Amino acid sequence: MVRKLGHKVRISEGPGEVACTNFYLDDQEWTLLTALPARVLRKRRHLVHRDGSLVAIDEYEDGTLIAEIDDGEQPSTFVPDWLDVLDDVTDDEAWTGARLAR
Repeated sequence: MVRKLGHKVRISEGPGEVACTNFYLDDQEWTLLTALPARVLRKRRHLVHRDGSLVAIDEYEDGTLIAEIDDGEQPSTFVPDWLDVLDDVTDDEAWTGARLAR
């Protein structure tokens, strides 16, 4: 299990450009951190390699699934045929980590 504390800062308006910093925590640091009052958001990340594509699928505790396709420096417009997309939430602030934790 990977435990990390993440911090994201917007570089421009909207969620399109974000600088990320992650601190990976050992068991002692994790125990100390979880003793603090906080809103907790837990997810399990699944990496799916299929037909030459890599898709990260985040599974949240309530069963919500969010797929992410990373094309490096450019936003991805490619969606594999095998991926059923109900809504594109790329630019929807309601689907950012902070909002999901609320």
